[in-house]
Amino acid sequence: MKKKQVITGLTAAALIAGTAVPGAFAAQVTSSGAMTLTVGSPYLMNNGTSSLIDAQGTTPVVESPGYTLLPLRGVVEAMGGTLTWNATTQQIAITLNNETWTLTIGSTLAVNQYGQTKTLSVAPRLTEDGRTLVHIRALELFSGVTCTWNNTTQQVYIAYTVTNEVPDPEEGPEGETLLILTNETGEDIDSVKWSAADSTSYSSNVMQAELLGDDETEYLWLDLDGDASINLKVTYADGGSETYEDVDLTDVGDAFSMAIQDDGDYDEPEDEDVPDMEDGLKVYLYNESGMDDIAEAYLYPSGEDYDDYDDLVDEEHDESTLAAGDYLSFTLDASDDDHLWELYLVYDDEDETEAWVEDISLTGASDEVTIVVTDEDEAYRVLDDNTIELDEDASYDEITARIYNDLGSDYTITTIEASPADEEDWYTVSSDELEYEDYIEEDFDLYSDGTEWDFYVEVYNEDADDYEDYYLYGVDFDEASDDYPYLYIEWYDSDEDDLDYSIL
Repeated sequence: MKKKQVITGLTAAALIAGTAVPGAFAAQVTSSGAMTLTVGSPYLMNNGTSSLIDAQGTTPVVESPGYTLLPLRGVVEAMGGTLTWNATTQQIAITLNNETWTLTIGSTLAVNQYGQTKTLSVAPRLTEDGRTLVHIRALELFSGVTCTWNNTTQQVYIAYTVTNEVPDPEEGPEGETLLILTNETGEDIDSVKWSAADSTSYSSNVMQAELLGDDETEYLWLDLDGDASINLKVTYADGGSETYEDVDLTDVGDAFSMAIQDDGDYDEPEDEDVPDMEDGLKVYLYNESGMDDIAEAYLYPSGEDYDDYDDLVDEEHDESTLAAGDYLSFTLDASDDDHLWELYLVYDDEDETEAWVEDISLTGASDEVTIVVTDEDEAYRVLDDNTIELDEDASYDEITARIYNDLGSDYTITTIEASPADEEDWYTVSSDELEYEDYIEEDFDLYSDGTEWDFYVEVYNEDADDYEDYYLYGVDFDEASDDYPYLYIEWYDSDEDDLDYSIL
């Protein structure tokens, strides 16, 4: 039986880790509405339409000494706003009318995106099932919102005027866009990520090899979504990082060039043509994996079928297999449009292990290029003209984990957040319900100096009708036998009061 391995460490485009990055904004839409909520009722009336406040049946309550508290998420989303919950900081970020206010459970202090503060009459609190309740006056933090309390009917009336920006996809380039990046920082760079300028959600690493600090240039593919401006975040090989903010893309098309310096300085982007990749490119394929010999190898344009192309080992090599430490070479016939390629390998082992390297960028290659299958950890690199030294101790650039709910039929995982271990850089992996024996897939960046991740997991207990928060610290993907493992979330012991994990 063949073992399947999908290697995505070389992807130079479309690696956004399942997170949508907001587009540019150009227009505003204003709408008015009226909402009524009743103490003890799980329903709200919004512009004449009745609906549940939330799926859990949360209701407004009156607490001593007479404060009325409303379920926050259902009300905000009914008005057209958004709400983000950070389990680590116990904070709620609410965005409405192009304003963002952050509230903290147990605190009366509210802070907006400009650092301005206001004091609430009552601190937000959590219900037993994890829902957030806030005082009705908290909604009046936002312009255009007024709240009225009717003590006789025990009802809250909310009048609101909402102004939201709408995306204009014409403001910046859309789809796969080529960034021709020149490194003038004086430091070696081993990671480049990007986000929309108004977002903190970054893509995966779009680099294929270390970008040396000697005015070296690399061709990077970004899967843009019409963003008028973006941020670039680079990580240096010897530690540390730099962010280049508000890179203006309104005057560029399918390709642009820019140079980055230290201290966050950069040259303004310049519109460029996508370089043609001429026929006759000399390609070297090295097997330095330390694994079994390679029995089959296919290099073909992304999106096509490897069966339509020749086996390079069979056609271009004198031996029946490509042994560890050996190489083969061939001339690649390519059209101008073939900038991203895939490499499919079959190893000469008992299981006929398969591996795919997706989205290899050959854009900008001159007369020859070297593709190296590096070491027993299966790290891959593309080297242009053999100018880049390979890190012999490199580990996976990225791993695709299948996160599996193994807690039992009474437990549903409702939220999963993740952060590289000890970095407190949390992001949401999933906010959808993950039932028992279901799993989701997520890509995780791994580096030679660290393969551990921390997880926050919210679990709903159906029998107790209760939500509980758990943390898993130091989940080490180095324990995986390949780069497509299962991460089983399970109970630590029969008491079911703490989580554990296993990687298979």
